[in-house]
Parts: sequence; structure tokens; C-alpha cells
Amino acid sequence: MPSRFPGAITQDWDTVVLHKSKPKSQDLRDPKAVNKALRSGAPVQTVKKFDAASNKKASSSALPAVSARKLDKAAEPAALERVPGE
Repeated sequence: MPSRFPGAITQDWDTVVLHKSKPKSQDLRDPKAVNKALRSGAPVQTVKKFDAASNKKASSSALPAVSARKLDKAAEPAALERVPGE
């Protein structure tokens, strides 16, 4: 038999606010969720990534990229002769 709280039982009149958890970003990118949003008329944001899937090395590097073919075709020697300090 459950025991009851010994004493006066009072009501709690404080407000309680319940919030739904925000959807995860991975769930928002799901194709089913995107199609559902498009059908319901909800705003959908599309972002085109710059140089996406271009399979190039980073162009922001300090040194310019030189291909091996250009080095082979070059008429100048790859290494310069050292100048003596005299």
C-alpha cells in the first residue's frame, strides 16, 4: 500500500512552460524533410558552395601550384646556380 505525504496537500499554481527541442541540422538536410517543407510551402534555403567537388588543391596557398608537365617543358633549368659570396 503506497504511503501518503503526511501533512497538508496544497496545489502548485506556478506556470510551467514546455518547449519542443529544435530539430538537428542533419535531420533538416534529409531529402524527405526538404520535400515535405517544399510541399507545405515552408521557406527552404539553398546554398551553392564555392568550388564544391572541383577536386583542386587549395588556391589560397602562398605558393602557386606548378604541374610536373610545365616543369618538364620548361627550357630553363629547375635549380639555379649558386653565386659565391666573394
